[in-house]
Amino acid sequence: MFVATLLSASCVKSYPDGLTEQEYNSLRYVNSFAKTIVDQYYLWKAEVQEDIDSWKVTDDPIGKVNSIRYTEDGALVDRWTRMTDDYELFMQKVDGNAKTLGLNIALYWSDEAQTSICAVVNYVYPGSPAEQAGLHRGDVITFVNGRQIPKDDYQNFISANLLNADSASLELRSGLKVELEAVQMYCDPLVHKAVFDCAGTKVAYLFYTSYTLDSRDSLKKAFSEFKEAGVSELILDLRYNGGGYDAASRTLASLIAPREVVENEKVFNTEIYNENLSEYFTNWSTFDPDCLDANIDARKLYVLMTGNTASASESTICGLSPYMEVVKIGKQSYGKFCGGYIFEGSAWYDEMKSMLTVSDWENGKKYAANWGIYVMASRYADCNGNTPCMPNGFTPDVEVEDNPVQSIPIGDPQEQMLHAALTLAGYDFHQTASLSSAPALLGPSIEMPLEFPLLLK
Repeated sequence: MFVATLLSASCVKSYPDGLTEQEYNSLRYVNSFAKTIVDQYYLWKAEVQEDIDSWKVTDDPIGKVNSIRYTEDGALVDRWTRMTDDYELFMQKVDGNAKTLGLNIALYWSDEAQTSICAVVNYVYPGSPAEQAGLHRGDVITFVNGRQIPKDDYQNFISANLLNADSASLELRSGLKVELEAVQMYCDPLVHKAVFDCAGTKVAYLFYTSYTLDSRDSLKKAFSEFKEAGVSELILDLRYNGGGYDAASRTLASLIAPREVVENEKVFNTEIYNENLSEYFTNWSTFDPDCLDANIDARKLYVLMTGNTASASESTICGLSPYMEVVKIGKQSYGKFCGGYIFEGSAWYDEMKSMLTVSDWENGKKYAANWGIYVMASRYADCNGNTPCMPNGFTPDVEVEDNPVQSIPIGDPQEQMLHAALTLAGYDFHQTASLSSAPALLGPSIEMPLEFPLLLK
């Protein structure tokens, strides 16, 4: 490892561009941190080396990182490397332990004429303010804090007033008014699980929303229950799962895969790094034999996916596919085919302490504190070196539309996507009552960009 040359330009008495001493030092130490990380770890380092070398001490760190992300034929390939000036909040959200209202939404036009936008609840987390207020899948939110969702700036509006808000006043299409206050809580990503009898075959269902590190113990407990129930097939619902930690993906895959694959520690995923890192990093990970006690020895996997199925979710599908039958149901997945590392500024300066002057170490810890960078460092592949979700995601074997407006709960056999999987598995729908739902009376869906499509190494 080495320290970026930006720190060498240190002895200045006057500061460029009208910057104060504090502003200059903040830019200098944050840029040095970010540049060194990118120059060492970035997957496409060779392709953007000229941009890295031109990094200036007074560059806006967030803008500079965005500007050097790798493009190909004018199209942005790397959509994920990013800087943040609030590392703590970023990690709270990644770890599923943040201040939240506890609901996940999709956006739709209110009618075919596209006169206004409304938000539809996809699901709520158990124990969250949203659940306690009585919100459930299919609720249509027409007003947020007394305002309709604006057509020209809906993403920022939803982020500020609903998804990242301390409180929200909601009015539903039903006329119900709901007041929510955000709380700090762990949103357990194992939102729903069940076991279905499909013509004598026990088929488990798991609705999983994020690959958090804390979910690994919950996954082992759930799969122990599946194993005790005699499950041999699994419906894995990843339709809203944007990813998370590689370690959680490895745990989940090791609980699903055929037993002999896990016992023999077969290769789960291989990794392709830049030329520098490939000399130092192991380029494969294996299935985890510590999961054998809860492993269900599955031979068939049904995956429910949408455009919100990303990163660690796609890595799981990629790693399991060579060893078992994987049936993909829904819509094309997101297409995040690489993983990365996240670094925090002051912690990085601590790592570099022995290579810095006392002044640079102290200033680095001070000025780069709570800055973070998530840098794409590798492309994942299966045991044969293939990355079938690159570049645009997995194509479904069976195409089914997700339809939260139906108001059928997640986990109900009549819910549209689960119904499709259970049909393929041979489920007898006479076992359950048929649920009817009112017409949607909504227009087309509106794409919302994924905030955290992650595969953290």
